[in-house]
Amino acid sequence: MRNLYNTLIKWSKISLTKFIYYNFFCKKIHREKHAFLVPYRGSVIRLRKGAAIYMKGNILLNTGRMWNVRENCYLLLDREAKLQVEEQMFMAYGSRMEIGDGAQVKIGSMGCNMWCTLICLESITMGKEVMLGWNVTVMDGNGHPVGYEGQQTRKNTKPVIIGNHVWLCNGCHVMKGSKIGDGAIIGARSFISGRVKAGAMTSPMPTKVIMEDVGWNG
Repeated sequence: MRNLYNTLIKWSKISLTKFIYYNFFCKKIHREKHAFLVPYRGSVIRLRKGAAIYMKGNILLNTGRMWNVRENCYLLLDREAKLQVEEQMFMAYGSRMEIGDGAQVKIGSMGCNMWCTLICLESITMGKEVMLGWNVTVMDGNGHPVGYEGQQTRKNTKPVIIGNHVWLCNGCHVMKGSKIGDGAIIGARSFISGRVKAGAMTSPMPTKVIMEDVGWNG
């Protein structure tokens, strides 16, 4: 009886109309039989023309939202954008993923906490067991072209690569061109715009490597 109650509570938090549409009728989603997109209430999904999601594992949106919380979770793919999930991806309430025109996000397995922002204008790749704390930002572009007035602006984007078993702690920013090695820990409020080697741990103000060959359990 208890298991039935828990199952009913779980399903009551899911938007059933969106679940049925995106898993069984939406032609822009290509999933393995055992993989499902689970949109909890408050999930906002937008798939523009040519956008596609390839799922070998589950995608869970707006997880952790309690009854009295009104935050939404956004998954927005522009024209020809691609999202590929190998094992699992879950995004907590208040988080946002935007994939721009023709851009591509590849994820092994990722879990992100509340109020995270992921903006992809070209390419973001994450390995397996990537964990994002609260208010983490990952961007592969500046948002607007930058350069000296009167001269040709520099390229606005550069791919972001995040390895396996990486922990991005609360409030950190991972910016365009970042390459983070396996097992690294990006300390709270760190600002990353270059390379962080495998097993390193960073700290902010200014960001620097403070430990090497570290490990963490999650």
